[in-house]
Amino acid sequence: MLIKLGPPIWLDKKHNSHTHANVVVITNSVSHSVSIVSDFVNCGNPEEWTHRHNQTTNTTDPHTHSLTLSFGPANLGSPNWWEHTHPITLVSCGAGGSLHLHSVTLNSTLAGCPYLSCNFPTLNRHYHPTSGGSTGNTNSSHVHTLPASNTQNANPAGTPQSHVHPYSITLNPSGAHSHTYSGTYTAVTCYYGYSHKHLAGNSGKALDHTQTASGDSGLGGEEPPVTGFKHSRGFIF
Repeated sequence: MLIKLGPPIWLDKKHNSHTHANVVVITNSVSHSVSIVSDFVNCGNPEEWTHRHNQTTNTTDPHTHSLTLSFGPANLGSPNWWEHTHPITLVSCGAGGSLHLHSVTLNSTLAGCPYLSCNFPTLNRHYHPTSGGSTGNTNSSHVHTLPASNTQNANPAGTPQSHVHPYSITLNPSGAHSHTYSGTYTAVTCYYGYSHKHLAGNSGKALDHTQTASGDSGLGGEEPPVTGFKHSRGFIF
């Protein structure tokens, strides 16, 4: 019996572009304070120097967001199968933030004006007792979006057919809101005998903030590529 082999035909099993299961993850917790400042006042000095005071608020409204993440398709890496990443898409972001207020200190912070060195710490840096111990109650409910993001490489402890990817994401800023404050500042007499007081001035405002989340993707994978050859035909005698 004689077998005559034809020319080889290469076999090349292509990557099968796999994905991973969606995951639900909770973001880190974020709190905030607000800044309240009085209006500027010239306390009566002839040079018309002005000054203002701040008030300190407590930090409150700790909140998280529940995220559902999906992972786009990718092929196994080459030559190392785990060296590949997947794009991350935000399917949904649960609302965070709630109806809340901030308590406010009953005294303003220290301040003084430049008149005759009034702002020098040992002379006329002074504070004002205030009335009105909290900000307005404000609903800061909000969501976040996700910028273009990718997973890290796969965990090589897995297999091409079943593995996960670590990820760490930072959401886009969101959540700015304002609080009203209607307190009043008690009049005081400064070092040089000028009596003055301030209006409450600007409302407190909390700025946009970011939040982060990290974890592992759901399981996913595909068969690794296989290469080899066979002969196209044969003759038997």
